[in-house]
Amino acid sequence: MGFVKNITHKGCFISLSSGLDAYCLLRDISGKFIKDIKKEFPIGKLVSGVIISIDKKKKRINISLKKEKRKIHDNKLSRSFSVSQKISAIVESVREYGVLCKIINTNFIGLLHKNDIPENYHPIKKFYKKGKRIKLEISDLALNKLSFRHTQLNFALNLRENVKIDDPFKIKLKDF
Repeated sequence: MGFVKNITHKGCFISLSSGLDAYCLLRDISGKFIKDIKKEFPIGKLVSGVIISIDKKKKRINISLKKEKRKIHDNKLSRSFSVSQKISAIVESVREYGVLCKIINTNFIGLLHKNDIPENYHPIKKFYKKGKRIKLEISDLALNKLSFRHTQLNFALNLRENVKIDDPFKIKLKDF
């Protein structure tokens, strides 16, 4: 979901969050003919779409606002995954609001929100680097949204790596 930020003769820019915009080509705006795009999609309008491509070199996200694309995406997502399912993901990017992660061997990208990351993993840019493989659990699949949370096992394994203990027999429960 995002807000229409600007309209051009080739499409429109959608603000997904602070500092993160996506572009939607005219052909991906609607499945029906639109006579006046500015009237149908005024600046500031809340829209819902599906990411159709990410160009890392150009740092560009392309989305589709077509309802048909959203339905196909939602069906694929809900058929392939379920809430509480444990998955492996790769960190795509780290933002001030959280970590964007891509489920391995898919094109599905979701958010591990900063509020769902334990305090001892802050600042998040220190612990989450692009390309890092992490274990997560799906927390939400609703309304074209894919969200993650850490699994309990993942907390323990990662914390063990970060705990500095001189005597391994002096490990306390609070360290995990």
